[in-house]
Amino acid sequence: MTFDERTWGASIRGLVKWNAPSSIKHNGRNLDLNAANAIATTTDETYVFAISLNHTLKIWNLATNKLAASQDLLGRTMDPDTVPYTLNPAETSFIRVFNAERAMDGGHRFYVVTYSPFEDGRFKFWAVKGGLTSELVIEDIYADTVFRPVDPDVTGNMFWSIADFQVKPVEEGRGMELWVLWRNHGLYQLYTLHFDLQTLPSDWSTNWVSTAYETYRQEPLPLPTSDDVVDPTERWLAYILHPNRYLPEVLETALAVYQEALKPLSAASSGVLKKDVALPERLCSTIAATVSLRKYADDELDYARFRMDTDAKWRQFCQVADDLNKRRFEPVSLAFDTYFDMPWLLLSDSCAVIRECSTTELLFHNSGSELSEESPKIVDRLRHRNVSSELGNLYDQASSLMKIASDFRKRFSAELDAACRAALDVELFNEPSSSITDRMDSFRERCEFADRISNKTFDGLVAALNEHFDAENLPTGVFNAIIDTLPLGFKGEDASLISTYFGGRIAVSGALEAITQNRQILYDLLILITFVDSEIEQGARSSFDASNLFSTIVDLLHEYEMMYWLGSNVRKCPDNITATSGDHSTFSLKGNQSAKQSLRTATILEDLFVSDIKPRPPVDRPQSYTLTLGIRDLLAWITRQGQVAYPNALTHIQCDLIARNNIDLAWDFLRFQPSTSWATYVKGRLYVAMSEFDTAAIFFRKAAYLLCKFFMFGSNRKKEKS
Repeated sequence: MTFDERTWGASIRGLVKWNAPSSIKHNGRNLDLNAANAIATTTDETYVFAISLNHTLKIWNLATNKLAASQDLLGRTMDPDTVPYTLNPAETSFIRVFNAERAMDGGHRFYVVTYSPFEDGRFKFWAVKGGLTSELVIEDIYADTVFRPVDPDVTGNMFWSIADFQVKPVEEGRGMELWVLWRNHGLYQLYTLHFDLQTLPSDWSTNWVSTAYETYRQEPLPLPTSDDVVDPTERWLAYILHPNRYLPEVLETALAVYQEALKPLSAASSGVLKKDVALPERLCSTIAATVSLRKYADDELDYARFRMDTDAKWRQFCQVADDLNKRRFEPVSLAFDTYFDMPWLLLSDSCAVIRECSTTELLFHNSGSELSEESPKIVDRLRHRNVSSELGNLYDQASSLMKIASDFRKRFSAELDAACRAALDVELFNEPSSSITDRMDSFRERCEFADRISNKTFDGLVAALNEHFDAENLPTGVFNAIIDTLPLGFKGEDASLISTYFGGRIAVSGALEAITQNRQILYDLLILITFVDSEIEQGARSSFDASNLFSTIVDLLHEYEMMYWLGSNVRKCPDNITATSGDHSTFSLKGNQSAKQSLRTATILEDLFVSDIKPRPPVDRPQSYTLTLGIRDLLAWITRQGQVAYPNALTHIQCDLIARNNIDLAWDFLRFQPSTSWATYVKGRLYVAMSEFDTAAIFFRKAAYLLCKFFMFGSNRKKEKS
């Protein structure tokens, strides 16, 4: 319940005399209420703007060292009946000063944005004029308008507070931006307002948009299944030790916390290994010490219960690691690079850039109704992009179809989802020997749709399809509209720029996020297509081409599974971005000196491909968009390097792994290799590196046959032409 502060104050003033305190206690010290806890200067450094603890904006003249003007943050008159407000000394995000020449008539020299946490939180926009030959005046531009920012949770179930805000100033006050960072403990949400200073009241009520969370860090936890034959430990180790998910320091701390909680258990404490043992071994030892294989009266060992208990213990440890990891991403402050038009977010253990959504992400993070209603806002906000052309005419239906496919898959049980992913592995990594129709039938049979999908789930899918389409007349064009938003061709531009180490890390992080998201979208669509094809009969007007869609999406999923593998495996690489691709052991120094190259651990995706992508210069478009274009170029470059065919790109990756002596990785990557003559020869080279010479000879003979067949066929064609 919320009380009106003025009414509540009036009801007690007759009983207790109000005496405003002259100081406030903070960190063991008494602070005077006139003390400033937020300061900003003008661009010409003639004035200092300060927010005092007594909720007052003060302007000091630096030339005279005197107070030039003063104003309450909410424009209130400080009469005896006014309840005084006191700001929290621990908070400092209350003021931003900017210039916007020719923005409004009135001879304004500076503009100020202030925020007051009182009265449900309010922003104020002030104009400052005079000061040269006359008195400095602070003018409330829109005194009669209440500027309350959009709350991330309008229901009030969670308490959010503003951690920071920034303003993007523009001459003439057109196309300005206000960025507001909300915080709730470890959670944060970033909102931005696109506005013109002259139309601020109307823009305030319509032009707010929010940023999307990173989907790469939100990959779901492994789910246990009753018929799972995979050891839970193996599955959890793969998840926890996945590159870029947890820092080694986070896992070490989580393990120490987990072991501390187990100390009362003698059996657990006795199985703890020393710290000089590798981290995966210590993790397995700690978990194994807390789980026992039970036996019933008939002497049958309960292996199923053992797997479930093991999974539960790993889940507990992962929760500890997650809680620690979230503290690394607690928001601290917000900054805006006006030169490159890019916002930055400072976190407790890192900093992050805010980039624009790609076309696929616009469809993924917005509903069809939101895109339809807010399309003018999006076009106006992203004037440097042809958003209408990017989204096409079916954007609302495409977004709805994404949501329907995702919701349908999320209703699957853990057993059904595991069966579907196993069926997909068979489809991706086995050479097709039958028609597409037969392959679809085999896929459905392995998934066991008929036995595992309930009537309730089926009815829910039909209702969702009928809400946006006609379930019995699905259009193929909507599926293709989603597929067309993916990076299907390399459109990189020639540039002389080179990525810094930090720039390369941004590209890798964005690429991993896009790979995870696009891979999930394609998987959801594949499940939907194969199920609808067998369970919902299409009418005569339907253009639904399930066979063609199935083949296209399987091919794309093969590419994304390969890229996911590249981002999930690491190796040692030179710790110097200037090292050439042909020299991995030394690097050049000033004075033509040479020294051994230090090594660092990086994903294969980063080591093998990032250096080939040249950053696009932010000319006539913000860097927040060129970063997105660079990530798109990176994804396209991996699989579509100019005129290089995809099978040859796969073989090139395998050759690099063998040349760098990454034999274990090359063996794991073998499943992606095609059956071309060159790939067959490279398989033989891999077996030579593994000292399996008999198997290598088989592949060499097979490659020789294929190569001879190719050259004979090629020479015959030349003779026919002559």
